[in-house]
Amino acid sequence: MKLYAIDNLVSQTARIAEPWTFPNRAMEGFSDKDAFLEYRKKPSTKHLHYSAFEGLDPLLRVTESNKAVVLHGVVADYDASITVEERAAVLEKVKVEFRPQWVSRTFSGGARLIWAFEEPVCVPSNEAAKAFLKVFRKKMKVGAIFPGLDEEALCNPATYYEAGVEWVRLSEDVVPRNLVWQWMAQSGEGMRWDKLHTAIPVEKVAEEVVRQYPGRWQGSFELGARGVRFWDFTADNETSAVVRESGMQCFTGPSAFVPWGAILGRRFVEEYEADRLGRVIATLWFDGREYWRQGDDGRFQSLGREDMRLWLKSKHALSASVPRGESCSEVDHALRMVQENKRVVCAAPAVLKPIGLIRVSGQAVLNVSTVRVIEPAPGPLKWGEGFPWIAAFLDGFFEPQEQLDFFLAWLKRFYETGWRRALLPGQATFLCGEKDQGKNLLSNVIVSKLVGGHVDAADYLTGQTKFSGSFFEMPLWTMDDVTPLADAAKHRHYTALLKKMVANRIFSADEKFKKVQTVEWCGRIIVTTNLDPESIRILPALDVSNQDKVCLFRVRTMEREFPANVVEIITGELPYLGRWLYDWEMPKEVVGSVRYGVKPYIEESLLAEARQSSDTAQFEELLGAFLKQLPEKTSEWAGTATDLMAQLAGVEGFGPLLRDITPSRIGRLLAKLEGSGYLRFERNMTARFWRVDIEKFWGREGVSDVPF
Repeated sequence: MKLYAIDNLVSQTARIAEPWTFPNRAMEGFSDKDAFLEYRKKPSTKHLHYSAFEGLDPLLRVTESNKAVVLHGVVADYDASITVEERAAVLEKVKVEFRPQWVSRTFSGGARLIWAFEEPVCVPSNEAAKAFLKVFRKKMKVGAIFPGLDEEALCNPATYYEAGVEWVRLSEDVVPRNLVWQWMAQSGEGMRWDKLHTAIPVEKVAEEVVRQYPGRWQGSFELGARGVRFWDFTADNETSAVVRESGMQCFTGPSAFVPWGAILGRRFVEEYEADRLGRVIATLWFDGREYWRQGDDGRFQSLGREDMRLWLKSKHALSASVPRGESCSEVDHALRMVQENKRVVCAAPAVLKPIGLIRVSGQAVLNVSTVRVIEPAPGPLKWGEGFPWIAAFLDGFFEPQEQLDFFLAWLKRFYETGWRRALLPGQATFLCGEKDQGKNLLSNVIVSKLVGGHVDAADYLTGQTKFSGSFFEMPLWTMDDVTPLADAAKHRHYTALLKKMVANRIFSADEKFKKVQTVEWCGRIIVTTNLDPESIRILPALDVSNQDKVCLFRVRTMEREFPANVVEIITGELPYLGRWLYDWEMPKEVVGSVRYGVKPYIEESLLAEARQSSDTAQFEELLGAFLKQLPEKTSEWAGTATDLMAQLAGVEGFGPLLRDITPSRIGRLLAKLEGSGYLRFERNMTARFWRVDIEKFWGREGVSDVPF
């Protein structure tokens, strides 16, 4: 007989042990039961606590997550004070044929008995084990041997018993396997086997058993009947398995319960489910709180339990009445099947991803987004064929013209992967130009209609709202230059958020009065801006970490005429543009990394404008103003970030400029500028020093305001 032991009551690892050989010196060193219990709970304690249960992973203790799968015997614990003489006379009190093998004394003076099985028996669940132990207690008259039987511990597979002392071998008896199997089968009669897996009428199963395993089952195939594990051709014991509603309960073999799907094939089970309830639940899902159904139009709707019951009765004519001898109606079975087989962690939009069940961070999520890109026309097509107005518009839209291929490549990746419902990420795009050049027409009409829609996300991107949930329902976020960015802190937040939206794929969607959900979003952001000094501030700060995440396009300024029905014209041409994009092979010079697929394009004059919006550019302006205050012919400034802060604060009129400046922030800004050519870093034993070459500072590219 195998017993499995752990060192202490918090240990997770188990090993095979013989408690009767354990030198239990620790128990004799304690006079107080509570103190001994605290000792047993310490992670550092090296003691022995044993169980007759073996877990699914035998090297771990039995818990709710590591279910008991094999039982090697039974341990009974008696809490009453029992004398040495009473323990010695234990066999006189055993009124059944099969006697316990061992008896020991517990810390409190009680007794423990151990019965061994002829063969270990498989248990299908912790609940089944508890049911069996109740039968064993009754059949073996366990409670009558000594007073104080701990029934709760007896029937709990997670119980581990302290090693005890004064072990005495009582007998060589083992409980025969056939008797153990009989009791295991008897205890299983009251279990709800239909809760474990799909329950199928036994008559239908019997027909399939005869078809797949002719001659392997002897006698009537009915619920509760015992026979051979007929699907295992090495099995020969005629009583080692029991027919249950959803599969076979087994006393031997690798598993204590084998569902019909594993025996007769998943196809057989699926065909049965499809016959009655399968078609009903195919479009139903459960998120733990609400049921979701997909309508004939493909859209999803959430329903509470009672609304779902009404829908099942009225739409599919399922019965809500419980048949005689049953505990559940057809409606109840349908709801159970949805809960067991169609459960998701949440229902959330994942635009241009497969509709229905998807995996987000390894979790099952119901994708309720039905957004689609526009269906492409038949092809192949030449440039402008079927979309002459759009082609002419795009041909004259960019300056310089080389930008067009980069934009079309960006749009192709967006459209093509979206059409395949495998949307891949891409850069945030900025369209920068004078008024009335069609920037919003390109973003809000052409691109939006092509990929399935857009939403104005300005409030979220600029920090005016934290509720992002509704924005993730659209593949395209747009923003125009009328949105103010009042200060440097808001601009930094805006730049960081743009970078996050492009670089990440998994987000928390926070919607007012609703539960925060985890969503997958690989959409695009298009920002349109005019070129005046106020509007151009909407460009993000650019540094090495985010230059690959944006495209800055300059729009050509020219006289443009837009027909009154331009939206109607564009709508009619978009399927042809979609076909051309799908078939178009991108030029090698625009193909980028796997991450974004297309090289980022940043027009040079716009790059300069974006740099002026950065923290470092604003700091350079402040630094330049400070250097102008130094005596003539000063060639270098040197000091720590704190020194620079103090000297800046000492310059008259600089106070208002330093409201959000601290020495630590100055240090970070100087570190960003270290590669600029005029700044170098030194360190000694006590401080970090910075040296500014003043001549190189004024001689850097793009500087015109030179004081000498």
